[in-house]
Amino acid sequence: MILPQRLPDPAEVGPPAPVLLEADRERVSAALEASRAPATRRAYTAAWERWQSWCDARGLRAMPAQPEAVAAFLAERHALGRSAATLGVDRAGIAAAHRASGLTDPTQHEGVRRTLAGLRRTSAPQRRVRGLSGEDLERALAALGPGELGRRDRALLLLLRDGMLRRSELAALTWADLAALPDGSGRLTIRRSKTDQEGHGASLYVTARTMAALEDWRPAAERRPDGAIFVALRGPRSGSALSGEAVALAVRRSAAAAGLEGLYGGHSLRRGTAEHLAERGAQLPELMTAGRWRSASMPALYAADAEAGRGAVARILG
Repeated sequence: MILPQRLPDPAEVGPPAPVLLEADRERVSAALEASRAPATRRAYTAAWERWQSWCDARGLRAMPAQPEAVAAFLAERHALGRSAATLGVDRAGIAAAHRASGLTDPTQHEGVRRTLAGLRRTSAPQRRVRGLSGEDLERALAALGPGELGRRDRALLLLLRDGMLRRSELAALTWADLAALPDGSGRLTIRRSKTDQEGHGASLYVTARTMAALEDWRPAAERRPDGAIFVALRGPRSGSALSGEAVALAVRRSAAAAGLEGLYGGHSLRRGTAEHLAERGAQLPELMTAGRWRSASMPALYAADAEAGRGAVARILG
């Protein structure tokens, strides 16, 4: 190897040439944009806009934010009746904006953390949807009409039950995600979910009953494999994939038609199936696998009644 006779003078070399092209920046920007789910981006954007409006009304600087101002903002939101979950989104939106700008996250200040903890302790308990399974599910299915809407919602309820699906997971499904097997059952591929943002995917069992309901619903004109399984039938979004909110509305409408009382929503089938499996003896790790939970807290909550029925007091005194 031939070495240079002398090191070049920096003045002779000049400033280094730019190494990043506009296409490079666009690809990085797209990757950063995709690092969060669209729903998360919308929630954080709305939270930031609320915070910025609050600061503007008081002549305060939104960024970099003063921790005491963030604490005051969260306390006011709590006084207006916002839930602990909503306060958590507000905090996360402020934190995300600061981190994206390379600034210190004000929500990690001890005063903000303790304020939020206090607000959570004094918040009203969050109302949770009721589980929908067993006899109640059969009542809801029986109340559905024979028309196109009834066929769609019957398939929707059954697939929510079989897959213990989140409403966002159901809304994102296409016909390409569903495969029929010779025995009449099927396999459903979940390509991405709340706890699988990287898209590792999951394969779920679908009963023969649900596969039959899906085939009965499948519109004759909708044969594209990339077409959404569940689409809107009315209004300006007719033919478009159902939103998560529309999935929840379909569950509530079905429960109401069956005369079921209580709060029902998009997670009612997920909860109801978890409760049913726990009653039949499924253990917590099995529930976590079936529902694709990373944390044991929610499936443990859903299984609490079944666990009480199998506990020491039930065995010995029951």
